[in-house]
Amino acid sequence: MEPEKLRHKFPKNLRLNNSEDYRAVFDGSDVKVAHPGYLLLAKKNKKKYSRLGLVVGKKNLPKAFARNRLKRLVRETFRQFSIHPSVDVVFLSRKGVADITKQEVYSTLTKAWKRLSLKCQKLENSLD
Repeated sequence: MEPEKLRHKFPKNLRLNNSEDYRAVFDGSDVKVAHPGYLLLAKKNKKKYSRLGLVVGKKNLPKAFARNRLKRLVRETFRQFSIHPSVDVVFLSRKGVADITKQEVYSTLTKAWKRLSLKCQKLENSLD
């Protein structure tokens, strides 16, 4: 593999891998960031890095290429933006996501990661 492609991979340790990880976020989310096209749920974890889980339903985006493109875009924006303190994040797509262009998704996700990070920092400070 080319060195450029290796840098842009999304490693498995940055993903929520099993149903227990997802269930923990769904049942005990500390922070929520809402948008008409998606919802971000986050729960503080005990790891040194944040992890991402994706839920993009066929009901919300019927075409597979659209679901895959959205997931790639979410992973890429998550990879570029570091969230402190470390949290487990679940991205849930909503029906409105089909109406948003790729550029709008990218810009709103960038803002959403910032909002999520700020909310997580406020939560961390309030617990101290």
